[in-house]
Amino acid sequence: MVKKFLTLWLILAWVFIPLVFASSTGEWGWCSKRLGNIEYKTWCWIETPSNEEEEEEEETNWEQEICIPAKELHTISLYDLAVLQMAAHDFFNVNREDGVDVENQKLDLSTMFNYGEENISLGGEGRNRENIILFSLGRLYGIRYETYRQQGLSEEEAKEKLVEYFHADIKKAYKNAFGHSLPTSVSTDTMTMTHDLALRTVHDFLPGTISLDNKNVSPVDATLQGSYLSLVELKSQRSAALDGDFDPVFRNVTIFIPPSTVLHIDLFERDSTFAEQFNTEYTFEHFMYEAHDGFDETDKVYQYLEEIFSYGIES
Repeated sequence: MVKKFLTLWLILAWVFIPLVFASSTGEWGWCSKRLGNIEYKTWCWIETPSNEEEEEEEETNWEQEICIPAKELHTISLYDLAVLQMAAHDFFNVNREDGVDVENQKLDLSTMFNYGEENISLGGEGRNRENIILFSLGRLYGIRYETYRQQGLSEEEAKEKLVEYFHADIKKAYKNAFGHSLPTSVSTDTMTMTHDLALRTVHDFLPGTISLDNKNVSPVDATLQGSYLSLVELKSQRSAALDGDFDPVFRNVTIFIPPSTVLHIDLFERDSTFAEQFNTEYTFEHFMYEAHDGFDETDKVYQYLEEIFSYGIES
């Protein structure tokens, strides 16, 4: 009787159990189970996911992947960017026609002081008015200079005090931009066109738009000549990310340099051809590739930048 009952049960199980699992795919096999501290194996149905479930899982995984935060790209404040631009103009001013550098390769604010007392409040040299970011800093420096004069300092004393202030700004901007403190010792006594090229990588920080009077505008919009940002605005707004390429705005841009120079350029191409024209040690593309993920001390571009700023301050 018992044998007949077991036989009947096995037949029913053989017929109906597959029907129960017919709506899903899988196979019979051994499964590991646990009862308290005892682990044992038992015969069970191992279900495999349907195509629809696999697609849903893949979609979920894809959504999770794109939600993973990307590596944060490096930016600096517009104030730091303006300081670095002022330093670049103070250090180099190479005439592309004859190759002559009319600057003195010192960070002494000659770019402000050598263009007439009446122009100091405007940032001095015309290049310092070519974009709103740089002009805003030049204007603030000009106001500071006039304040020193009103406090009774002589022309030379006021200039010397402003240069000290400029050097303090440079040291902060240098660390924020390049990730290292400015060395106190000078490692070279000669500046070359390759140094000029290395400093041009700072153009990567130039943003295509800034906020001015609650509107997004191009910092090189010629119709906004004379417009400026406040100190708070310069310090609160951020630059473009350091990513190895220029903002598209600067790949086809019209730049007005007072009093009458108008340039229609691809800024990246202009920097690249600088390397070709003056046969620099490295190409601009090489320097940009090194800098795209930050300035490492082993990068050649950083080594040149280190020499520029330490030489400029100490000389």
